[in-house]
Amino acid sequence: MKKKMMKDEDVTDLREEIAIMEVIDHPNIVSMVDFFDEADYYFLVHELMKGGDVAESINKEYEVSERNLQKIISPLFDATLYLHNKGIVHRDLKPENLLLT
Repeated sequence: MKKKMMKDEDVTDLREEIAIMEVIDHPNIVSMVDFFDEADYYFLVHELMKGGDVAESINKEYEVSERNLQKIISPLFDATLYLHNKGIVHRDLKPENLLLT
């Protein structure tokens, strides 16, 4: 199935992402636990984040306090700086991609 659904460039992009995830070690970035290349599917196993994402949190609260934003933004900037120092740019930063513990 994966051979029918994925173009060669998609597989290359996936392999690059896996290579990046293998070298990232930061407390504010979800870590990849394992990767499986099975006959029909690829499986990426990441650490469990039980808190949902920032978008869900914003939707639950009409007003997000400055203190709560600080709790989100400060670790985000720290993680972004870490990635940039490694020459990595996260090109899809948005509330749905920011997970909470």
